[in-house]
Amino acid sequence: MKSVTNSYFPEVLSALITVGFFGNLGWMMHDHTAIDNQPLLIMLGSLGAAFGAVVNFWLGSTNKGSDRIKELLAQAAPIRR
Repeated sequence: MKSVTNSYFPEVLSALITVGFFGNLGWMMHDHTAIDNQPLLIMLGSLGAAFGAVVNFWLGSTNKGSDRIKELLAQAAPIRR
């Protein structure tokens, strides 16, 4: 996407999500009364999921090996009985 559109949006969004996730986590670890705040916990969970998507976007999926296996199985000759 970056090479086609020359957009800085993925970097900016990734940085905001990363700073938000670790900032929220650090704040909750520092201020122990924040642990009882339900909306803050929901936001931490959402940011945690988004951070996982950011890591997957920049570092790639860990399913490349299984994708290669699926490709090889699709090319294989069927088993005849």
